[in-house]
Amino acid sequence: VFPLPLWISQADTKHFLDQALQRHGHKVERPFTAEKIEQDDAGIIVLLRGPDGAEEQLRCKYIVGCNGAHSVMQYAAKLAFNSGPYPQDFILADLHLDWSEYPSNRLMLFMGQGMMIGFPLKDGLYRLIASRPSRGAENEEPTLKDFQRMFEVIGPRAATLRNPI
Repeated sequence: VFPLPLWISQADTKHFLDQALQRHGHKVERPFTAEKIEQDDAGIIVLLRGPDGAEEQLRCKYIVGCNGAHSVMQYAAKLAFNSGPYPQDFILADLHLDWSEYPSNRLMLFMGQGMMIGFPLKDGLYRLIASRPSRGAENEEPTLKDFQRMFEVIGPRAATLRNPI
């Protein structure tokens, strides 16, 4: 039983995993892109493309894909992700949140006339992800006022959102 949800950012997770690999004499080589994956009886062959465009083949026993539903790994494994578009857009901002009534290290989830989740980051920053009804303009940049308005509608108490990065 867990008394409260805690959060660790993807950047921190990558940092800790990179450190663990280094302790064992390995490192992640970035930025390489998996272009093609084939499996045979001896394992897996991955065609990699480096940042300079050079290609390299890698034979490995396992491969793990962590890059979403439209990845080369998904297509190579012939995995279907049958889904449809969400009926709303999702917007994201990293910003400061002034709300003295809430501990700064806890994940927040608000539901009501929409959805908003707040992930605590470092140095008093929060990552807010919120749903907003689709307005037909997919590339319309959200504003701080959009997030403030949504927080006022969905959040349980008033808070000041400021200094988005």
